[in-house]
Amino acid sequence: MTKQDSQTLRRSVINNVNKILLNSTFADKIDTTAKLSDLAIFGQSDIALIKERIADMFKIDITQDISDFSIGQLHTMIFIHVCNSESLTKKFMDLAHKTASIKVQQPIRHKHTSDNSDDKTWNLKLIFAHIIKEITPVYGRSVQSKEKLSELISEAQDAGRDTSALTKKLKELEEFFNIKIDLSMRIYNIARTAEQSFIAQGKAVDSKVERSEMDPYWAPLYDTMSFKYLKDVIYTDFGVRISTYKLCHAKSYEEYVKLIQDAQQRKAERLKEPRK
Repeated sequence: MTKQDSQTLRRSVINNVNKILLNSTFADKIDTTAKLSDLAIFGQSDIALIKERIADMFKIDITQDISDFSIGQLHTMIFIHVCNSESLTKKFMDLAHKTASIKVQQPIRHKHTSDNSDDKTWNLKLIFAHIIKEITPVYGRSVQSKEKLSELISEAQDAGRDTSALTKKLKELEEFFNIKIDLSMRIYNIARTAEQSFIAQGKAVDSKVERSEMDPYWAPLYDTMSFKYLKDVIYTDFGVRISTYKLCHAKSYEEYVKLIQDAQQRKAERLKEPRK
């Protein structure tokens, strides 16, 4: 195997391991020095889920406890395992070449005709963005997906702020999604519960079904609901910065692509005619 092939294979392994981690833990980013135990929100249950998904994708039986593994150690262990298997090496080399050759395909289209919930088809990312948009103004700062409602209220009370507006907003969200919101819930728990409620009401597309139909490059990023990670990926791959606000309001893959293209065009114009 040439040095270039080895680098390609390593990138493919790392990318696929990171997708597993992000889809299991809701981590904002992948820090290679961080331990798995630091990323896993629900402790051993998340670690067990990560091991299952790694075993399924890489055909590796991990018997030891990987809680104290750093992300870098996990990358290395799996990379060595893949290198020692001809079938796995071929599989992930093929994946790497396929990803590199992906072009922008015809995106999935959903109805988004108005802000009336009865006139558009919702999905998990749009529901999540709606919750963040509703809570942020009454709370005073943007909340993160893994924050608990009880912790947000305690933080506000410790700072001497009135929490009645937040409590009222949570009641409104309960009525809007027809769900029960408990203060022990995290923000992403509300989004998941709301998604199931809207699916039952015929107002939402099941994110698992929608994800299976999406462009393979977009799907894992879309599924993580991690805008900081998505922003880093966009900058690395396309050389432009997109605000979290704009990403939250990209209601389809088509809008996401247009955001990147517009940002690239603005950047090209700035480079062509720099400010005096």
